[in-house]
Amino acid sequence: MDEETMKMFSGILDSKLGALENRLNSKLGTLENKLDKNTMLLKNLTSKVETMAEVQKLHMEQNEKAHNERVIFMMKKELSQ
Repeated sequence: MDEETMKMFSGILDSKLGALENRLNSKLGTLENKLDKNTMLLKNLTSKVETMAEVQKLHMEQNEKAHNERVIFMMKKELSQ
């Protein structure tokens, strides 16, 4: 192959590689944006789940306390009869 043909093929190859690089950079940018959005959503969801777990634990403790108070009340009532 002569030098002129090599330069022509080299130019075509550089052009194709440049176009491929641009497309890959665009797709990478899109993926990074989606990753950032998903990370924010995951953090938000994690926070909500933790809050729900805390509320559920508090409700369970309140229910247990109320139950124990009722049991004690009923036992005292039976003993006083």
